[in-house]
Amino acid sequence: LAATDQATDTPTNNFCTINPLYITNSNQSLAEGNLQHAHNGTGYWIGAISTIGTTNGKWYAEFKLTDSSNCIGGVAGDVSSMLIRNTAGSGYIGLRSDEWSMWASGNIQSNGTTISSYVSSFSDDDIGMIAIDMGTGSNGAIYFGKDGTWGGSSNPSNGTSPAYSSITFPSTMFFGSSLEGGTVQWNFGTPVHSISSGNADANGYGNFEFAVPSGYYALCTKNLAEFG
Repeated sequence: LAATDQATDTPTNNFCTINPLYITNSNQSLAEGNLQHAHNGTGYWIGAISTIGTTNGKWYAEFKLTDSSNCIGGVAGDVSSMLIRNTAGSGYIGLRSDEWSMWASGNIQSNGTTISSYVSSFSDDDIGMIAIDMGTGSNGAIYFGKDGTWGGSSNPSNGTSPAYSSITFPSTMFFGSSLEGGTVQWNFGTPVHSISSGNADANGYGNFEFAVPSGYYALCTKNLAEFG
C-alpha cells in the first residue's frame, strides 16, 4: 500500500473525517476513507461536515481542490440548517451568520456577504488552509489561507488580522465543504494525497503540507480531550 492509503488512527487516537451520515442526496459521494468529497452532478449545491465538532480551542485543517470547479471549504455551526438547504440543493456554507467559507474563486463569505479576492483563485491541486480560534465570549477568530500563505496579511500564530474576528461562536463548530462541482480532499492530519514536506502540530499529531500555526492543533481525539 502507498503511504496515502494508510491511516494513523489507533485505539487511543482517532482523526476527524467527513461524516458519511451527512450525505443528503445522490449528487455527492465520499471516498478515500471519507476524506474525499466529490460532486457527481451539475448545477446543484451539496454539502458535508466533519465527524468531530469543536466547542473550544484552536484548530487547523487543510483541503486540497483536486478539481477546483465551484468548491467551498469552511466552518459552520447550525448543521441542521445546512442539512435542510443541501437536501433542497439551495444552500452552501457562508450564507448564514454562523458560517464562514473560502471559495475556489479566492473570495471568502459569511452571512451572505462576500469579500472578493481575499486570496488568489484556486487551480486544481491547490491547498486551502483554515485556522479557527474558538476564543471565549466574543473573542473568536477565523483565518483563511492558500498554499502556505495566509490571506489579508494575517497570522494565526500571533493573532494578526484574522479574516473574521470578534466572533461569538455557536456551541459547536464543524469543518465542512459545499460543492456545485469539483472534488475536495480534506486533511485533518491524515492526508489522502501526497505531502511534500510533512508538518505536525505541537503535540506531534498530524501530517500537513504547511506549518501548523503556533497554538493550533490537528482535529483528533487526543487533542480534543486536551483542548476541546
